[in-house]
Amino acid sequence: GDALLLDNDLLGAEAAYNRAIHIDPHHAPALYGKGWALYASGFETLKPVARQLFQRAIEYQPKFFGGYRGKGVLLLESGQVIAAETLLRTAFEKDQKDPGVLASLGQLYLQAGRLEEAEQLFARALELKPARGELLRYLAEVDLAREEPLAAMAHIEQGRRKGSSGRRGELVLDEGEERVLLETARLLLEDS
Repeated sequence: GDALLLDNDLLGAEAAYNRAIHIDPHHAPALYGKGWALYASGFETLKPVARQLFQRAIEYQPKFFGGYRGKGVLLLESGQVIAAETLLRTAFEKDQKDPGVLASLGQLYLQAGRLEEAEQLFARALELKPARGELLRYLAEVDLAREEPLAAMAHIEQGRRKGSSGRRGELVLDEGEERVLLETARLLLEDS
């Protein structure tokens, strides 16, 4: 399922995780993976199901980071920053070398305006997985927070040159580029 998820084959990933869950209903990585596939679909109606799957992953395997990260990301997205930080810090305690955990905690710090901490986490994630060029999108977000759109676009371009982990990574870079262009336009309008 993980490879399908990285390739943005969300239905294929969900089917693979369903097979794993059918074999072992308490397999936390499969519950987390299915939850992430549902979350990644972007459908609001699937987020409560993803939340339930993340919660089950926590209950069945409390030492596994995935459920904490998944729930933390959902809470962060809904503006519940304090609860999100608690869960994302727990995910970080469980696995300090997972680039997704580092990037999620970095996003929390980015939203809180803690740019140096966010930048350090994003850079560390990239060190762990240098072939995942999409992680440079998060450094571009730090650049945008500093109102440095040229540096942000340089990070996006560097990410494209490095390559990504699959179709999902390409989409992350595409979204990042769109955000940089919109922010550049906003800054130009403010200057005129």
